[in-house]
Amino acid sequence: HIESIHKYDVPVVVAINKFTSDTDAEIKLIEKKCNELGVEVSLCEVWAKGGEGGIDLARKVVKTINEKKSNF
Repeated sequence: HIESIHKYDVPVVVAINKFTSDTDAEIKLIEKKCNELGVEVSLCEVWAKGGEGGIDLARKVVKTINEKKSNF
């Protein structure tokens, strides 16, 4: 999906919707791939922590909107 979105020159932020069944290895793999593609990634735990669990994602979305151009 990231590569497809990049073709449209749209900034990307990936939210990892973490659940208790997710392993650290799975999370690290997603983070690694996102880093390789130059994409912001946020571990999102809204389901477990409510609004507090989404603050990092919100900050990264705002930062990305303010800092990266979009030609879409």
